[in-house]
Amino acid sequence: MAETSQFFTAVTGSPSYNGSDFAAWMYNRLFRKNGVLKGLDNALAVTFDGSGNALVATGCATKNGYGYQNSAVLTKALTLPTAGFTNINTVIIRVDGTASPNLVHAVVLVGTSVAIGGTPTAPALTAGSDIYLADIQCTNTAGTYSYVATDKRAYAATIVHDTDLGTGWFSTLITAIGTGWAAALAAGSASFNATTATTALYGMNFDYVIDSNAKFLAWQSKTSGCEKVLVRQGSWTLATGGIPLTTTGTKVVIGESGSNLVFSASDKGLYYSTIPDSLDYYIRDVTVTLTSNASTGFGFNACTNLTNCKSDTIGLSGSSYSNGYGFSNCTNLINCAGYGSGTGTIQGYGYGFSNCTNLINCAGYGFGTGTGTGNSFSYGYYTCKNLLNCEGSGQAAVSGTGFGSAYGFDACTSLTSCFGDGYAVATGVGYGFHACKKMQQNKARSASTTATYNVSYADSGTANLCADTAAGGYNS
Repeated sequence: MAETSQFFTAVTGSPSYNGSDFAAWMYNRLFRKNGVLKGLDNALAVTFDGSGNALVATGCATKNGYGYQNSAVLTKALTLPTAGFTNINTVIIRVDGTASPNLVHAVVLVGTSVAIGGTPTAPALTAGSDIYLADIQCTNTAGTYSYVATDKRAYAATIVHDTDLGTGWFSTLITAIGTGWAAALAAGSASFNATTATTALYGMNFDYVIDSNAKFLAWQSKTSGCEKVLVRQGSWTLATGGIPLTTTGTKVVIGESGSNLVFSASDKGLYYSTIPDSLDYYIRDVTVTLTSNASTGFGFNACTNLTNCKSDTIGLSGSSYSNGYGFSNCTNLINCAGYGSGTGTIQGYGYGFSNCTNLINCAGYGFGTGTGTGNSFSYGYYTCKNLLNCEGSGQAAVSGTGFGSAYGFDACTSLTSCFGDGYAVATGVGYGFHACKKMQQNKARSASTTATYNVSYADSGTANLCADTAAGGYNS
């Protein structure tokens, strides 16, 4: 049947509806978006208790119109490996149409164990029914268990109304964008099936397409002919070095769904020599996975006008100082996710976002690990400005005698409706918000290791400490 309509009072039993009809209607009302609902409670953040359990925080999610809500911290048992082995437990929300009655619930799946030193694989998910929350790698070293959690949440897209935000920096940003970048983003809602480099999309013709490792490598040394680049679906790997976008003359990079640019040995992924100041430059739907061959690695550096981008950056493991930055020195970011991790023998640093400006609906996660006597520092966001509806989490771990410091947001300015937590796995401190100013209506996770707010203020001075009061900026 091509046409359907909802919902009318039945006359002699017709029309009739069931739960799937309502779910389909709701799915369309949500513009067919799936995932975790950011900004509601604690957004189903997943941590672990160190005793063999995953902890799912409060929050809501939606899948194909079916809703899920968790109103209290949920404890789910992990499947632990035998001595000398490691595995990955995956925490999901599953729409279970086979249960009686049908339900949506949290489930933990387990992958295949491998010997320590090997690379365990995560279990397969069911695309039509599962919402990815987190992976927890469990390792059994002679009966002693260690855990590493990796956030995997994808958020259902949200709509931000400028009328709800007054005339602050967000209004100024959108006004400044005008018909340039904003028009390009709006055009991104159009579906496309590009088959050649000249297929029109966003009102443009692409002049370079990444659809092989060879094309990815060639892009690195080009100086012309790649102003507008399309990244095809698939994972494309560059063995060494990054992409110097200033040298290549690239202004626009668009990624198809399922595309991934892998930098297997580079200190930078996509980067400009200086931040472009023209709205002709933007990057959309691009995922970067970078493993650094130097002490410091950047997924995106000095880029501007980024939408729906993701960076997973790992600093050089085992070095004295290891620093991983998801996004560094970037401006104008919407719906971006940054993951940065570093494992160092003296200091390990992880930054989701560092020194970035104008962020909306972004998620930043920092994972730092110190080995031996090394210390760790983890930041969801560090020295960032103008943040709206962003989530930040820092998780610091030490495997020896070092000290861990974890911050959801550190030294940031102008934050509205953001959520932060800081968790030090071993000896250390953790804060949701630390040394931040101009904060309004934010929320810190109560389970942060040391405190929710630390030397953070509702205004630009030091008189009004953050609190759930008018003077305190209604920060809870």
